[in-house]
Amino acid sequence: MLDRSPTVHYTPVQRRFEEYDPQEWMLLLSRVTREFGNSGRRWQWIMNNELSQGNAWVVDFYFENPHDAVMFGLKY
Repeated sequence: MLDRSPTVHYTPVQRRFEEYDPQEWMLLLSRVTREFGNSGRRWQWIMNNELSQGNAWVVDFYFENPHDAVMFGLKY
C-alpha cells in the first residue's frame, strides 16, 4: 500500500509490459529488491489498471528518493 502521509513524497516511474511474462516480472522484482531493498517505504509498486489492457499491462513504481527513481528508470 502506497504511504500517502503528507510528509512522504514519492517520485513515480511507469513500466509498460507489452506482454505479461511472469518470469520477466519476477526477475525485475528480484533485481529491484536486491538493489533497493524490500518493497515498503523506500519504494513501492501498484498495478495501473486504467492503462493495462489485455495482455499488455502497466505498473507504476514509486520511489521515496527521486535519485532512486532516476536510477530505476535508467536501468529498468
